[in-house]
Amino acid sequence: MKITINYTQLAAEFVIVFFGVAVALAADSWREDLDSRRIERDYMLRLISDIDLGNRLLEDANLRFSEAQEATSFLIAHLENNEEITSAEKFIENFTHATRTGTTAGAYDHNIVFSELQSTGRLSLIQDSTLRFQIADYYRISNISAQEINRLPQKLWVRYRELTGREAQYYINASSYPDGEAGYRLVEELRSSATILEDLRFLHSRLDLVVQQVQYNVDLNRMLKAKIELYV
Repeated sequence: MKITINYTQLAAEFVIVFFGVAVALAADSWREDLDSRRIERDYMLRLISDIDLGNRLLEDANLRFSEAQEATSFLIAHLENNEEITSAEKFIENFTHATRTGTTAGAYDHNIVFSELQSTGRLSLIQDSTLRFQIADYYRISNISAQEINRLPQKLWVRYRELTGREAQYYINASSYPDGEAGYRLVEELRSSATILEDLRFLHSRLDLVVQQVQYNVDLNRMLKAKIELYV
């Protein structure tokens, strides 16, 4: 028995199957792309919140370190000139602000979302390669700044706590300064310590670097947030 093949019908069926598969693949690709864009947008919105937190932390750091820098300048200038401490309150206030930066770098970390992007391999979801690089660079610089903060000398912070029994930030939060015996011990430290001037100079030099770095991060933070908002 001779089998007759209808090539026209076979070709038509092949075309239908081919286009059916192509459409299904295209639909799958479209859904995957849609999911990727949705996930990308979600991460970008979370990054904006993360950067907002970073800005608040950086502004706080900027205030702390700038005030500490001014306070160390005041103390160094008076100690270098061997000026008599006539206004104990002024010296106690500046000693407190000079040592208010006793903290850890972790207090300024705000990289949870970026770390998640890196660890899950989803950083590539950000389609704009330039923006992706700028985001990575921002967190790299933030990490360097945190390390610089962590390297600030702690000798004066420890000494302040030994003399007063509390951290300097405690008094600043309470809008007061050490008085009585604690205040007297701080003034005597400034009057008689053989190394206090050297310690203040070293802290001041490190604060110079950190203040510049933190201000740069503040500016970078604002620019990056604006770019992400435009992208989203």
